[in-house]
Amino acid sequence: MRKILLIAILLMASIGFSQSEDTASLDSFTRLNLGLHGLEITNELPVSQNFVWENSIGLGMGSSKRGSDLNYTLYLEIPAPYITSELKFFIQS
Repeated sequence: MRKILLIAILLMASIGFSQSEDTASLDSFTRLNLGLHGLEITNELPVSQNFVWENSIGLGMGSSKRGSDLNYTLYLEIPAPYITSELKFFIQS
């Protein structure tokens, strides 16, 4: 039974395709993220066929340190601003 299940999984994995053969171009878009960490606005900008530059700015959790204790808390009255930047690489066939 285990061998049949393993063969079935391997066949489905080799037959199934997650993307079509068409190579679509990357598009620039902006999104708004809201979660337990806070509020964030993110923009993804294609730099080339395989690279996307993601920039984010947001307000979220801050940290406080007293002695050897480090606490992460979300103060709605005094949110902590942050900026992130990331370069993503995509493999296109």
